[in-house]
Amino acid sequence: MTRPLLHATDLALRFAETSKDVAALEGGEVQVHRGHIVALLGRSGSGKTTWMNVAGLLVRPDSGRLTIDGTDVLSLDDTGRTVFRRDHIGVIFQSFNLLPQMSAAENVALASSRGMRSGRARAEELLDSVGMSRRAAHRPGELSAGEQQRVAIARALVNEPSLLLADEPTGNLDEETESEVLAQFRTAADNGCGVVLITHSSRVAEFADTVAVMRSGHVTMSTAQEVAEA
Repeated sequence: MTRPLLHATDLALRFAETSKDVAALEGGEVQVHRGHIVALLGRSGSGKTTWMNVAGLLVRPDSGRLTIDGTDVLSLDDTGRTVFRRDHIGVIFQSFNLLPQMSAAENVALASSRGMRSGRARAEELLDSVGMSRRAAHRPGELSAGEQQRVAIARALVNEPSLLLADEPTGNLDEETESEVLAQFRTAADNGCGVVLITHSSRVAEFADTVAVMRSGHVTMSTAQEVAEA
């Protein structure tokens, strides 16, 4: 198999909590390849979101190695990390993080590295691709959870990232909407993205090409039996 798009090994991170340190990440390995969807499966509190924040260059780990698209991203300074994240990584947060005063189209265009004005045409194209063209002028408060999720997906794709990270992307959705949203991630993978879905859902794990299991901060690429026990 070709070199992985993302290769994370031995990532470790500890947080200070009252009088003691708490381990949020404690090693393991994850590989993500272009065109593949990886489900990072684990129970609440197991460290999944922390791992995503590290992989998305939002948090720096205490130790470990992380390469994305051939770049040792942990060696970059803060500015370099910001630029790399903008150009290579799309992040979809569990709470969507859409700006409430802006329309769906404006939320997507604002994230464009080309600027708001130039990004508007790209935003309209992406909203159409996720079935939201008729709702482009609506603000987040006027959209359902599933519609907001689609806007968040479009925003994450606006700069054509090679890596897409999504935290509990179907957690608030009914089964039909979940299937529709997962189809959007499959399309992104088919277009060459590497996709990581952070989830506790066995349905999402079954949808993915590969599953990694997180337990108490330690993550491993997993067998079918390990997935069943997660």
